[in-house]
Amino acid sequence: MNNREKNFISAVVYVHNAEERIIPFLQMLIAELETNFEHSEIICVNDFSEDDSVQKIKEIRVLLRKICPKRYPKICHIGCNTR
Repeated sequence: MNNREKNFISAVVYVHNAEERIIPFLQMLIAELETNFEHSEIICVNDFSEDDSVQKIKEIRVLLRKICPKRYPKICHIGCNTR
């Protein structure tokens, strides 16, 4: 039985120096969205991180495209604030 919400949901994640936490967090978030919503997106906003947070987000984007290209054909358009 599919009881997933049909409405589209956006999750906005502000990221600041989270390179050690961002991948596990996004994996958990993706699992929750997949379980509960038919259509969703995650928007990551880099809040002037000085570590490799953006690189970690790019890594999970590549991984998701490889694992399930039909489900994630256009995943993760990254925009970054820079100084």
